[in-house]
Amino acid sequence: MAEDVPSSATATLTLTTSNDAARAAALACADAIDNFHLDVARTRCGEALKQDDALALAHLWLSQAAATPDQAAEELAKAKELAARASAGERLFVEAMYAWRDARIDDAQRGYDELARILGGEKRAYVARGQFRQVALGDVESALTDYRKALTLDPKYAAGYNFLGFALADAGKMDEAARALEKYAELAPAEPNAFDSQATLALRRGDLAEAMNAAKKALNVDPRFLEPHATLGDALLLSGKAKEARREYASLEASPDPAVHHEGALRIARSHLFEEHAPDAELAMIKEADWARKQRRPIDAAETFLEVARVQLERGALAEAGRGLREAQNSLKPPKPAAPAGAAQAASPTAPAGTRTGPIPIPELERRRVTTLITEMRALALASLGERALAEARVDELGGQLRALGERQSLSRLRVLRGWIAGRVGDDQAALAGLDQAAVPTMRYAYALALARTGDAARARVIMEELSRRTANDLETAISRPRALAWLRTNAPASR
Repeated sequence: MAEDVPSSATATLTLTTSNDAARAAALACADAIDNFHLDVARTRCGEALKQDDALALAHLWLSQAAATPDQAAEELAKAKELAARASAGERLFVEAMYAWRDARIDDAQRGYDELARILGGEKRAYVARGQFRQVALGDVESALTDYRKALTLDPKYAAGYNFLGFALADAGKMDEAARALEKYAELAPAEPNAFDSQATLALRRGDLAEAMNAAKKALNVDPRFLEPHATLGDALLLSGKAKEARREYASLEASPDPAVHHEGALRIARSHLFEEHAPDAELAMIKEADWARKQRRPIDAAETFLEVARVQLERGALAEAGRGLREAQNSLKPPKPAAPAGAAQAASPTAPAGTRTGPIPIPELERRRVTTLITEMRALALASLGERALAEARVDELGGQLRALGERQSLSRLRVLRGWIAGRVGDDQAALAGLDQAAVPTMRYAYALALARTGDAARARVIMEELSRRTANDLETAISRPRALAWLRTNAPASR
């Protein structure tokens, strides 16, 4: 950790370089990351490092914008090595991020707190801590405090209103969120992400027409910015225009950026679930999971195999779901040893820059996070087989994994999971007790079913109507929304 440095209410970040061009390019890289232009960020950080390869924060920011897991790991390692010769603030930026990715949450928290202490006048210090608090700790209120502090330091920091807006939305303050995103667009009228953020918020609020309008505005501002195709596609899908939605998602799937391609492919796959075509969804997901594995993207592969397994479990194909679980687990294992010396070991000529042929260093945080998802899925599968005791043993195992991750909501998550297991094996009273605070859509759906089975059709209907209005293209919505709609059709209230 950095040496003891006095705190200062006005101290700002100093980049350790004598090259003005390198400094300017690195800061432009950070700005591009703030606005989700990762391709631009890679270019600008690359320019900075051509001028001064010893600039630690340029390596850190390049790791955040990296196109491949290989490159992300390489750049973060370089940042850590170089940070020893950088300023105290730079070292803290790097060391806190490194601790976070290494799942050392307490160390990361201390690092971000120290960063905000010694750089009291630096907006990026507060944004970095705010993101950590929001994502790693689930502490939205503290994140809001940090984002507001950043904007107090620089009221014209346009992207800061984006961070603030979505934190407000996560806190349920939708009107305030809308005002923050309006300020983002006002300060950055040529920034397509500002309008895509407004589209995303409109989608969350259920205003599909406004979401379409704002997404189209973003594309008009910059047709090369692909993210609005996802938002526009989601609005079309939820308006019942699945074929049009898939055309928008195809723009993402065609991207040479593996992360963007992956997002587009999964949205296409899930769109079939909204139409209740599970076999088409499964085939598309399996194809994408295999692609991710070949592209040496183990986390993407594992998460996609888990999505396949969940879809199979929901339709009762338990043996197939078990295979999906094994594939997810296998995706996290190191690859087979490299070919002997002298054999061809060059990366594919089409592989992105930064791709290596050795084992992929999966960040410990990501490995542990996906491992919790695998454990949770095993509990669901065992409950579906009627093995309640074995399922609850997996819940206990999950509890230990979540505590190791510093998961603040672990007790609630475990309680809800036990409720789902109880409902699946026919213990509706235990299901009602465990699921009453559920927020995840499929768990809410299970709660509604338990209410209906125990005679409370009115409350069940309220939840089903809520689920039927969800506006997101994620697996939880893709599973629960069509089922809620089907339940409402089957259980129409009696006419008077």
